[in-house]
Amino acid sequence: LKGLSSLLIAVGISRTGIEFAAVDGKPVHLLFVFATPPSQRSEYLQALAQICRMGRQGLLNKLWKKQLTPNAMELLLDQVFN
Repeated sequence: LKGLSSLLIAVGISRTGIEFAAVDGKPVHLLFVFATPPSQRSEYLQALAQICRMGRQGLLNKLWKKQLTPNAMELLLDQVFN
């Protein structure tokens, strides 16, 4: 997006899950939305890769199952990405 100075990530959490036609047939509990300035497209890919690593390690399941507050989730993800 023009006008942004850095990568922004929004996280949506659904405790009950959302039907998303996933390959495994399970509902989706976490949804990530990325916004990047045109000059930082590689940062988006790096962030996506980090989230994929977190998923393979089972860290994302732990995040939504612990029922973290939005502030706690933000602090935890800041530690991962910074």
